Amino acid sequence: MLQSINPAWVSEGYGVDGMTFDVMSDALNRHPKLKAVYCVGGGNAAILRAFKQAEREVLSYIGHDVDEENRFLLNDRKINAVIQHDLQSDAREVFRTLLTFHGFLPFIDHRDAFSKVNVVTPFNL
Repeated sequence: MLQSINPAWVSEGYGVDGMTFDVMSDALNRHPKLKAVYCVGGGNAAILRAFKQAEREVLSYIGHDVDEENRFLLNDRKINAVIQHDLQSDAREVFRTLLTFHGFLPFIDHRDAFSKVNVVTPFNL
């Protein structure tokens, strides 16, 4: 049976452990059916601690970037997957595109220049 999805936007933790824990704890109090997380920033360990303190299960957890914390959480099977791509390469391509648009660089077709997105799981870490 499919359940309805009621997403909750949780922000302002800035990836800082204590602040992220506080905003997530507040969100869990306001959203009693919240069971999944997609975190684009840091503070994944704090989010998991908030779930644990609230005695709530996380059915699915997706993070961003394979950093030291996320590598540990993947190995420990605390999060299901991490989306990984080369942010520096993507930022460089955005600036190159802006400079080309304004005539500072010659036009070169860069359609395939953005980094490839990889999904990292405990099984392909």
